[in-house]
Amino acid sequence: MPEAAGLKCCTEKDLPVKNASELLEFGEIDTLLVQEKAVIDEEGELDKEAIEIITMMGSSGVETVLMTEGSEAAADEMARRLGAVKTYWGTTDYMGVILQLESEGKKGLYAENLWAAEESVELGRMVKGTAKNNGIWTIACGIGGVITATNPAVGFFAIVNIVVLALTTIKFKKL
Repeated sequence: MPEAAGLKCCTEKDLPVKNASELLEFGEIDTLLVQEKAVIDEEGELDKEAIEIITMMGSSGVETVLMTEGSEAAADEMARRLGAVKTYWGTTDYMGVILQLESEGKKGLYAENLWAAEESVELGRMVKGTAKNNGIWTIACGIGGVITATNPAVGFFAIVNIVVLALTTIKFKKL
C-alpha cells in the first residue's frame, strides 16, 4: 500500500510523521506557518534556501504565513521579501496562530524545519494521489473482471473486493 511505503520513506528521511493518517493529513496542507528564526541565517539575513523552499511550496499551492516577535513594519517587510502572504507580529504563540488559520478554513502546518515540512507535504500529496489512483484502477479492473467472469464464484469474489476497496478509499478520504 502506498501509505506503508510513504511511512518507510519518512523513517528513512527522519521526517516527523508517526502514522498513515498523519501522512495523509500532510497531503492536505495549504498553509505553512514559519517563525522568523526558521528563515534567518547565521548573519541575521533571510536564508536563500528558505526563500527557495517557500517559493517552491507556493508554486504547489501552499501559502506561507510568517510569525515574528518583531514590529508590524519589520514583519511586513520580511514577509514581502520572503514571499509570505500574511504576517502575525508581536507573538510566539504558534498554536494560537494555527487555531486562527484553522478558523479561516486553512489546513496549517507549523514548521520549525522548512526542509522537513516541504518533504512531508510533498510525500503526503504523493501518497494520497497514489492511493487514489490505485483505488480507481483496482475498481476498474474489478468491474472488468465481474463482466468477463464465467464462474459465479469469481464474479462474487470480484464484487466483494470492489466493495472493500471502495470502503477503504472512503476511509482514506475522511482521514
